[in-house]
Amino acid sequence: MVKVAVQSQKQEEQPHPDIREIILPDNEEHFELLQECAIFLYRANGLLYAIVDYNDIANARLPTLVNKPLSKDPSELKKTLLKYARYIELKVYVGSPSEMSFIIGKKGSKIKKLARYLGIKITVDLFRKKEGDACSSS
Repeated sequence: MVKVAVQSQKQEEQPHPDIREIILPDNEEHFELLQECAIFLYRANGLLYAIVDYNDIANARLPTLVNKPLSKDPSELKKTLLKYARYIELKVYVGSPSEMSFIIGKKGSKIKKLARYLGIKITVDLFRKKEGDACSSS
């Protein structure tokens, strides 16, 4: 019997994501840097608003005006994300017209209520579920 020693190759451990909202003065150099690594990026009134993994930009010297961790509280998270969203696009996979009616409501009433609550436009794309499709309607 021959024993062979195999070197274990440890993959570089990815640091735990440190998701933050940052606000900094608008500058083309900063915009290009954030465009590569930002989860969300928004330009307005001479400022750059971004949601980033801080591990990606920790070494960059950015003159941040605000640098705060992204809240995990749903209501606070909703407020933060709605700063960056113009509209929400939903893709709904249904098996039958009755499922579609159940999900979006009569004449889209459930979606309209959600849009009013969030204060933004919601677009719904409906797709017919194929046999064996992994998507579920729940």
